[in-house]
Amino acid sequence: MALDRLPTPEQSELDALKRALEDAGVQLTGLNFYAGQLPGPDRGALSIPGEESERFRANIDVAADFAHSVGATALNALYGNRVEGVDPAQQDALALENLVLAARAADRIGAVLLIEALNKPESPLYPLVSAPAAVEVVDKVNAASGLGNARFLMDLYHLSMNGEELRP
Repeated sequence: MALDRLPTPEQSELDALKRALEDAGVQLTGLNFYAGQLPGPDRGALSIPGEESERFRANIDVAADFAHSVGATALNALYGNRVEGVDPAQQDALALENLVLAARAADRIGAVLLIEALNKPESPLYPLVSAPAAVEVVDKVNAASGLGNARFLMDLYHLSMNGEELRP
């Protein structure tokens, strides 16, 4: 892989983070997979062809193994913004392929894979801007992987920003 910088920290950095969690007496319950070149609007990486998708893939096992080492039981994956000049169907196929890999890694450590909807005002190029859109992807991942461990991350902030009615 000819990538400048992979989103894979050195083991010493992971060990230091694990010690910091233990020293603070806190339990990490969920962890994000590589989400793209942030700061800026969340954009995800797994549906973006080229280096971003490669970075996401390089991060899958590292994130899953670290999550397992600290007892986290959920891994979150941001879908990825639409890219100008790239067929959305191509991005969706790549996303499904990468999400199946992520679901397998999550399953390996006994975790769930969370798929998140963002909000259109802050992430206008992100295709999953409603609960139904995210749930549709969850269903596709579960069908393709055969694992049933993909779930919808119900982020109330993003859903309310999208104008979805939030009620008990």
